[in-house]
Amino acid sequence: MGMLRFYLCTTPKEFTETEDSDLAEHQHENASLSSSTSEVIIGAHVGETFIVQLDDTVPILVSDELTLEGDIVSTCSAPTDVVIVDELNNPTPAYEHDDALCLTASACFSPNKTSTPTNVNSNVANIHIKVHRANLLDELISQFTDPTLLTCPLKFSFIDEKGSDASGVSRDVYSAFWTEFYDYATEGQDMRVPALSSKRKEEEWKSIGRILVKGFQDCGYFPCRLAQAFTVALLFGEKNVSPDLLFESFLLYISKEDRDLVNKALQHNFDDLDEEKEDLIDFLDRMGVQSIQTKLKLKTTLLSVAHKMIIQQPKYALDKLSEVVGPELRKRLHSLDTIQQVYEKVKPTPKKVLKLLEASPSTHAEQQSFRYLQQYIRGLDPSDLRKCLRFITGSDMELHGDQLRTLVDQSWSYPGHICPSQS
Repeated sequence: MGMLRFYLCTTPKEFTETEDSDLAEHQHENASLSSSTSEVIIGAHVGETFIVQLDDTVPILVSDELTLEGDIVSTCSAPTDVVIVDELNNPTPAYEHDDALCLTASACFSPNKTSTPTNVNSNVANIHIKVHRANLLDELISQFTDPTLLTCPLKFSFIDEKGSDASGVSRDVYSAFWTEFYDYATEGQDMRVPALSSKRKEEEWKSIGRILVKGFQDCGYFPCRLAQAFTVALLFGEKNVSPDLLFESFLLYISKEDRDLVNKALQHNFDDLDEEKEDLIDFLDRMGVQSIQTKLKLKTTLLSVAHKMIIQQPKYALDKLSEVVGPELRKRLHSLDTIQQVYEKVKPTPKKVLKLLEASPSTHAEQQSFRYLQQYIRGLDPSDLRKCLRFITGSDMELHGDQLRTLVDQSWSYPGHICPSQS
């Protein structure tokens, strides 16, 4: 028995062809498990040759030198190599001419120093980011912790949603991100400023800054619901925020009811107010004001409150965002007047949207349909107009060079977003 046990322990097992096939199939199934988080694909975009597909948490470095041999991929900038599990060393391409290799989060790490590397040009990496719409805010912040994304061509797609990115999906991603950001990470009414949270530290705020920069670079999307005084401080520093701009931003930061109350109080002496006096005292108390005496001091007090709400409270976020946003966007938004023009241009109005529409109706029914569309747009309030614009273009604001073409064709039926390419 002792000799038999020794023989069984020292003799390598001979796998049959069936067992090899079953093992390879099992490994391939493990490597192909769909991620519950967002995904990143490095390589050419849809319809082109891919280089590498990564799961969510693998950092992307443009300077990485990828080497492929058999099932081994090594990265010179990473401390370890990643073992790729493919399908019988001959994976079925996901697209035509697609030789992408899948790296899973559970992949084995081992050095391969004896292989002869085949260098892959990674100076310009095409990156495809897949995100869940329901968790877009956190997933996109997580992906943009890598600063090299600012230098790479990006494409986006929503997991479990159909559609290819011809710039429409990218605009939808940035619009959806900033909509969620306004709802869950900012304070204010018409204009907002970031709200500090223990959930977001330095790296998260810098990541948000990269999203802002990349959206403006690639799609012309700028989050103009951020208070303009905050944006000026973000790009040019607090010293360039004028008192008038600060107070104007503050009026848009507070609710419409409080805004009307403040405007009325500034037009009258404090002692002359009747019903509004108690409301004003309550408003000032909510803002942390201890005392108020005259009309002149009321304006000074309100400016102090504006500085506190717009600049002081989000100061940590302002500083971290500025480290990323300032150097990049000052190249394009090089003056205060340029920022003012951006805010005025991207704000959608019925008149602006109607000018963007083009149609060539050939029948009376088509002409009537186009008139109904124009009438509908004229009746939209600012909030509904942003929703309408986002449904058509993927962006909730007017974009530089954007042009909407209304094509009336009975054979066309849109099940969802239209998102035409910019022209």
